[in-house]
Amino acid sequence: MTRNRYVAVAGTMGVGKSTVARLLAHKLGFTLMPENFADNQFLPRFYKDMKRWAFHSQTFFLLEKAKQTLETKALLVQGKSIVQDTPIIQDVQSYAKAQFVLGNMNEAEFALYTKIYTSFVKRLPQPDLIVYLDGVLATFKRRIRSRYRQFEQQVPDAYLTLLDKLNRKWVRCLNHTTVLRIKTDRLNLVDNQRDIRQFLGQVTTKLQNRGRFKLNGLAGKLKNSRAILMCGLPGSGKSTLARQLAKRLGARLLVSDKIREEVFGSVRYDLRGDLAVLRLKPKYYKLLSQKAVQFLLQGEKVVIDASNMDQQRLTLVKQISRVVSQKQVAVVVVKPPKQVLANRMRGLSGKANNREDIFTAWKRVYGYYEEHLQDGSYFWPQKSEGIQIIEVPND
Repeated sequence: MTRNRYVAVAGTMGVGKSTVARLLAHKLGFTLMPENFADNQFLPRFYKDMKRWAFHSQTFFLLEKAKQTLETKALLVQGKSIVQDTPIIQDVQSYAKAQFVLGNMNEAEFALYTKIYTSFVKRLPQPDLIVYLDGVLATFKRRIRSRYRQFEQQVPDAYLTLLDKLNRKWVRCLNHTTVLRIKTDRLNLVDNQRDIRQFLGQVTTKLQNRGRFKLNGLAGKLKNSRAILMCGLPGSGKSTLARQLAKRLGARLLVSDKIREEVFGSVRYDLRGDLAVLRLKPKYYKLLSQKAVQFLLQGEKVVIDASNMDQQRLTLVKQISRVVSQKQVAVVVVKPPKQVLANRMRGLSGKANNREDIFTAWKRVYGYYEEHLQDGSYFWPQKSEGIQIIEVPND
């Protein structure tokens, strides 16, 4: 991954958090921050005598998780991406609170625990995404039995039910982090490749749609731009970002698909090209530039949602620069790694056309762009073009 992300996996005991965290770390290339339950010497004692050892066990987990989350912060600064098995907020709002509700931690102990947490929480990074694994009691119990942690085998149903209730409550109240809820009762993320692909697709799509491109900061950089050209390969997320930018900036959105439909009679055409397509392509770009110039002359800002990967981009910028200063023209390059795109597209179901599913069609079209990037007929924006260029990894 070329841009750091912080994903945390949450859910009730036994739902499969550790399995999913390891899967995400492996498939997305993230650094794994595991749950260090094995190092907690108080935990086995806690399950034998909850009232005696609840405060000790929960405070150990809290301090370990705080240390781990501060390590996460340092790794994020270094540009690494992180997946964490259980975020610290779950320790506080579920596990510790359950002990207080059950009377295993008294008021003084819970107040001290909370005071320790509030003393450092503001220094901790917040996840970009919490993957919340949902399930029913029978699922929790079945998976707890299957992992053979002796100290967990006698956990009361009432305790699991309370944890689940508290988890749902804090997740529902989150307002600073995007949450992806996954029902896991019929999901096999260990060896069912179809389930794994669909799950990874959901995660990458949720990350894409979160606005993790730092929309506020990006919009701030573009506040003086009158014309904004999107640039990116198929599936990169440029259309999603174009819509968000247009809305945030109060700009007119010009969508290439709509203009293509006017020219070609369809939003789709064979990118390999036939004579008719090659003949009509200049007409498409001419109509696109005419519409952009028209709205700019009316005093509007314009966001142009198109691939903008070939020589016609330079022509489009030249036409626009006749009515606004070149300093007011910007290109937003949306450029995630190919593997991230592949994971994202693999998770989408349905047909792209009569012959191909979405992933197969994407591979073909992406291959076409790769070919032309290699032969130089397609190229990424360069500083020599004299306009502002902002790159968004969107990974």
